[in-house]
Amino acid sequence: MALSKPSGEETERLVSTLLGSRAMAEHSGPAYDSAPYVAGWFVSNEGERQAVCILEFQLLAHMAGKMAMFPDDRVKEVVHSGEMDGTFAETANEVLNVLGQLLNRGTGHVRLGDTEMFSDCGPPDGADLSKGDAANYKLKADGFSGAISFVLLPTT
Repeated sequence: MALSKPSGEETERLVSTLLGSRAMAEHSGPAYDSAPYVAGWFVSNEGERQAVCILEFQLLAHMAGKMAMFPDDRVKEVVHSGEMDGTFAETANEVLNVLGQLLNRGTGHVRLGDTEMFSDCGPPDGADLSKGDAANYKLKADGFSGAISFVLLPTT
């Protein structure tokens, strides 16, 4: 299965479309260097993990808030509390689904499996991401910014 690692330009274009405003991506360190963060695991049709998209929590909250047109005060509450529930959590999963399109440009196909939130810096538990092929960006858009990483996991 051949997945594609997204370029900064492709990430900018998709995020700009998602948010309805200009987003800029520049290379940075891994998103898991900042906490809290959310990991969206993308799986093959057989359920095997093939890739992960990691976003700083506050970036995902802002993107979900924009996508669902939540008031800015609601987004700030979520960022401050560090928790998403109900419609906000569902919208955050949709953001991850949309970002998954960037992985599916090659001959392979993955879908969002599970999501996990991590409150400490460092790679997700049990994941050796150093062997994966990573694209790490700092996104800036519409008054907020945050790190995002796409990692293609080694196949066995």
